[in-house]
Amino acid sequence: RDAIRALESEVRSRFVRFCILRAKTVFASSRSARRAFALERKQLTAAEMPLLCREIMEEPHISSLMTLSLGGNLLDAGAVATLMRLVVCTPESSNLSELDLGQNVHMGTEGVRAIAAAIAHRHWTVRKLWVNDCDLEVDAGFILARALRTTRILSVLDLRNNKLNDAAVVSLHECSRVASRTDGKIITIVVDGNPISG
Repeated sequence: RDAIRALESEVRSRFVRFCILRAKTVFASSRSARRAFALERKQLTAAEMPLLCREIMEEPHISSLMTLSLGGNLLDAGAVATLMRLVVCTPESSNLSELDLGQNVHMGTEGVRAIAAAIAHRHWTVRKLWVNDCDLEVDAGFILARALRTTRILSVLDLRNNKLNDAAVVSLHECSRVASRTDGKIITIVVDGNPISG
C-alpha cells in the first residue's frame, strides 16, 4: 500500500506541475490587456506552491496579471501564506484585482489569518476576493471582519457556503460599514449559504 500511495503522490505531483506550466503558457500567449492566470481544480497543494509562485513571478507580463484563479484545489494555510508573500503582496503584481481561492477546504482559520494580514499589506491591490465554499468556521469571519476595518481596496468579499454564524456575519457588515464611513467606498459581502438566521 505504501508503494501505491507513493506512486499516486508522484503521479499527482507531475500532473500538477504540468498544469502549472500549461497555465503559464496560456497566460503568456494571451493578447488581452487584462490577463488571467487560472489553475482551478488541479489538486494544487503547498508542495507545488513555490513552483507556481516562481512561474508567475518570472513571467515577463506579470504587471498585466489582473485575475488569479486557484479555486477548487488543496491549498492549506501554508500554501495560502506562501501565495500572499510571494505573489499577491508584491509590487510586481500591482494590477492584480481579482483573487479566487474558493473551494479550498483545507485553508482553515490560519489560512484566513494569512489573507487578513495580506489585506493590510501596503502592496495589496485585490478588489474582489472569493473564499466561498472553504469550510470556514466562525473565527475566520471575525478575523476577516477586523481586516475590513482598514482596507481601502477590497470592494467584494465572497464568503458563500461556509460555516459563519449570525455574530460573525454581523461583525463583517459592521466592520465594512466602518470602512465605508472612512473613505465612502461600499464593500459588498456575500454570505449566502451560511447557517445564519433570516
